[in-house]
Amino acid sequence: MTTPPPGAPSPAASPRTRHPDPLAHDQYRWTAAKALAFLDDLGRHGNVARAARSVGMTRQSAYRLRDRSLTVAQAWPLALAAGLKQAALLPSRAETQRAAARRRQNDARWFAEGLPWLQTDTPAGLGDSSSPHRDIAPRQGDAVRHLGDRAGAQGGRV
Repeated sequence: MTTPPPGAPSPAASPRTRHPDPLAHDQYRWTAAKALAFLDDLGRHGNVARAARSVGMTRQSAYRLRDRSLTVAQAWPLALAAGLKQAALLPSRAETQRAAARRRQNDARWFAEGLPWLQTDTPAGLGDSSSPHRDIAPRQGDAVRHLGDRAGAQGGRV
C-alpha cells in the first residue's frame, strides 16, 4: 500500500461538491419579466424604490440595470414621468390625514347632537314639524296600525 504524497487529499475524504444555490437564479437577477414589471410599477407610482421592491429587487440594483440596459434606460424617464403625473393626482398623506381628522370631528359632532335624542324615552319631535328627526321618528299611529295588521293576519286580537 502506498502513502499519498504530502498535501494530497486523503482517500477517505470525499471530493468537494458544489452546493446548490439556496436561491434560484431568477430570484436575485434581473429578468426581462422583472424589468417589465418594474417599469410598469414605476409608471403607476413614480417611485423607484417601491417599484424595485414590488419585483423583489433593490433600488440600487434598479439603477445599475438602467446603466447597463439601453431598453430600460430609454423607457425609464417615460415611466417615471407618467408615474409622477399619476402621483400628482393622488392626495398626499397630509391631505388624507386632514380629511380623516375632519371626518372624525364631524362624526363626533353628529353623534353628540343625536345623543340627547337617543337617550329620551320618546323620540324628540313626535308630531313636531320643526324637529330635525321628524323623517326618521315613527308616528304613534304607525305602531298601533302595525300591531293591528299583524294580529289581523294571525286571526287574534291585539
